[in-house]
Amino acid sequence: MAQIQSVTNVTGEAVILKNISESEAEKNALDDAKSNAIKRVVGETIIAKSTLRTDDNDQVYNEFLKIESQGNIISYDIVDQTIKTDELGNRKILVTIDAKVKKYETKKDPSFLITIQGVEEVYKNGEVLDVIIIPNKEGFLKVFMFDKKEAFMLFPNSFDDNKLFQEKNEHSLFQYSQMTMVKSNHLKEESGYLLFVFTKKDVPFTEYVSYDNILSWIYGMEPDQRFVELREYRITD
Repeated sequence: MAQIQSVTNVTGEAVILKNISESEAEKNALDDAKSNAIKRVVGETIIAKSTLRTDDNDQVYNEFLKIESQGNIISYDIVDQTIKTDELGNRKILVTIDAKVKKYETKKDPSFLITIQGVEEVYKNGEVLDVIIIPNKEGFLKVFMFDKKEAFMLFPNSFDDNKLFQEKNEHSLFQYSQMTMVKSNHLKEESGYLLFVFTKKDVPFTEYVSYDNILSWIYGMEPDQRFVELREYRITD
């Protein structure tokens, strides 16, 4: 069984620069502390990261930790946060956490995956999202949509029920519903992400739909039990 270990007083740091605000540096320092907590449990395992950006594609608002590591953060508490100036005059923010880290017993199963068709990089406002799923092996699927403000579960939904996706078959994701890509602001362009989580077993997602809760749900599963793919999209006028 996977081991959950508690680590205490793990510190991460980040520099506050002209183009990096104090709040952004705080997030970077927290991410550094999380990475250090994982390394303390599983060793110097490389953690691949995919940057998620704000709608203006300028500021990093979070990082999606891919499932390349042999461990991940299950929960954490911030126990200290300070700002210091180093010998070169740089202002640094230091964040210290206590965390619970899950150390995995398995590695990613390269044969367990899905092919995703129909997801475009750019949609016109009001255009329909039409997705085809082709599993390499049978499994269950959850699809989330999120941006820097909010998150939703797109599949399953009140019209399209949770189901077992048969291997090698083409499945229309929204068979009984229609998903329309609509901007929620008055800007010329809006960006967001589609997150596909394919699992060998039916693992219910019962928490409030938020970015952090989605990650906690994913990280609660062993790597050989899941396939995760992230797609970025933009909606234009």
